[in-house]
Amino acid sequence: MPRRSTASLLLAALLGWGGLCLPAHGSARDASAQVSLAEGESPGGDKLPKCVHVRTEARYVAYGYDHVVSIENGCDKAMSCVVRTDVNSDRAALDVPAGQARDVTTFRGSPAREFKADVTCKSQS
Repeated sequence: MPRRSTASLLLAALLGWGGLCLPAHGSARDASAQVSLAEGESPGGDKLPKCVHVRTEARYVAYGYDHVVSIENGCDKAMSCVVRTDVNSDRAALDVPAGQARDVTTFRGSPAREFKADVTCKSQS
């Protein structure tokens, strides 16, 4: 049986440990953090109409996380919504037609994997 040099043993050990220490390469969806909310609750804790559902997601991209807020309108009327987060206090306004969903990206390339959104929606008259 041939003897292995110390250098080859060290290299083998480093390569073996490197596979354990490096993050797994999966889809961006695998590396995202998602939060689903209880019915009628905004990510910031505000009350929403019961037919409006909000979900937040931090989608991993090559340079950080994109913060996305998804609003699903199950109501009979269109909704006017305003979204802001604890990472970006600028308000994003969007209209969500009845029976449809809309996404808004509130921050691109954030170092933060987690964020909280404050969402308010009102029925359009």
